[in-house]
Amino acid sequence: EHAKRNITLLMEVLKEEPDNIRWQTQLAQEYRSAMDWEQLAVYCQERVDSSGNQMMDEMTRLQFGTFLAGLVESLVHVEKYEECITKCGTILEDEKANPLLKAHACICMAEAYFGLGEWDKASKYANIYLKEEQRLNGTDVLSYEQKLVSIVQYAFDPSNKKKAYSILICQDMKQGSTACLHEYYAALEWNEIENY
Repeated sequence: EHAKRNITLLMEVLKEEPDNIRWQTQLAQEYRSAMDWEQLAVYCQERVDSSGNQMMDEMTRLQFGTFLAGLVESLVHVEKYEECITKCGTILEDEKANPLLKAHACICMAEAYFGLGEWDKASKYANIYLKEEQRLNGTDVLSYEQKLVSIVQYAFDPSNKKKAYSILICQDMKQGSTACLHEYYAALEWNEIENY
């Protein structure tokens, strides 16, 4: 209800300031909070399409990552897996995309391949995602960018990390291997107060 109220208010503000990227990214965040995946997909695609190939300063480019992240995440939720994989591939090939956006694309790609039953590819991107988290942990990228960009800031939240480990557990079990299960199972942090 809170998110729905905010969506209504933000749509009113955007009528007055349609080019204000702060309100645009906040609206995308509110669609995500409301779990309105179809509307998030439509809105983010509109934002991506309207940007064309315009030049962006670094701050605008970081904020624009909200729409790319929202788009690929929503495509997973509405089970448009092939489209998600294509869009994630574009993000991963973009040299200017920030590391958190790329990590977000990796976990979405892992989920999409998992949804398609392409377990090897799902595991590949889950592993890339987890290696990026280890590489970036404690760096300025996490402390600065995570606080700055809507949706992208959740790249390494507990639910995404647990998705990655769950995919790896399923892959190992499918192959009849239990070698890594102890490591993966422990990484799910079952002793947390809030569990995903």
